[in-house]
Amino acid sequence: MVYILGHPAGQQMVTRGIVSRPDLGPPDRFLTDGLLNEGSSGAPILAVRGDREALEWVGIARAAASRTEYRLEPRAEPDQAPQPPRLYDGPIYLSQSDVIRYGITFSIPITEVRAFLVGLRPWLEAVGYPIPEL
Repeated sequence: MVYILGHPAGQQMVTRGIVSRPDLGPPDRFLTDGLLNEGSSGAPILAVRGDREALEWVGIARAAASRTEYRLEPRAEPDQAPQPPRLYDGPIYLSQSDVIRYGITFSIPITEVRAFLVGLRPWLEAVGYPIPEL
């Protein structure tokens, strides 16, 4: 069981999930079924340690899966009042939007976060951000 701490739409949120077969993906990624919303990317992922006495930081939420949907629709007129349903005979335009596939969260393990920070340590310390030994 993991917990994802996020801040979607300016609201502090905690959601839980299960890590799904980390051995099947690339070694620098894992999947959870936690419900990630916009604004939760980069959220810490915590797991209950085996002794159930503490939480351990195991990664960060990277992104939710999404799919692109395409629609044929009339061009929206600015400030146009809603119209009752009627047959449309004007020009048609193709629009697209990305839709989140809730329950598929791509995550980065803490080992990758640690390697990233160690690699940037000289630069981070040069600009005033000391990095403790990891």
